Amino acid sequence: LAEEHVQPLLAPVMPLVYRYFAELRPDLFPGKLLEEHGEGGSSPKPLSSSLPRLFLGECQVLYTDPGSVPQIWHRDNRLPGLTMIVPLTDVDDEVGPTELLPGSHRLVVTGGGRSLSETAAAMFRSGGSVAAAPATAGDLLVYDARLLHRGMGNNSYSRCRAVIAIRIDCEDTPPPGETITQTQVARIGGSFM
Repeated sequence: LAEEHVQPLLAPVMPLVYRYFAELRPDLFPGKLLEEHGEGGSSPKPLSSSLPRLFLGECQVLYTDPGSVPQIWHRDNRLPGLTMIVPLTDVDDEVGPTELLPGSHRLVVTGGGRSLSETAAAMFRSGGSVAAAPATAGDLLVYDARLLHRGMGNNSYSRCRAVIAIRIDCEDTPPPGETITQTQVARIGGSFM
């Protein structure tokens, strides 16, 4: 039911969604859409019905009332996915924009492991700097679901912050993909940035 209402919001960004998943998960359906055509440029290679598919992992309206405190630093998924935030109200510093830690998605181990030097290099590339993302109603903020982020507190006395949070995930890697311990480590790590 909700997907019928969300589809018009997603339609303009689907090429970006397909490109993102094609690069990170070439075994997925969108990766197969971007695959080369069959012999002689005729028709695309047949798709396997057993391929993992993309799905709408989350669609919710989030409100922060005046006086709300900041969220903890967290990831939406430990594995590749996309999070999209659509503000329903203007989101400025007073009502608390989403705060992002650029490059932190590279710190997540998603397979064969990561060496200490690779992790340190990823942290260096992020610069440890935090980026707030103020937005106007109707804008779109898109980020990798592995990125450390949090909603800031609402310091307003009379304005609410309202956003739609949409997540696109893979059937075989549903969120959250993290244990409680991993979430606590992300919370503490984000606090030191």
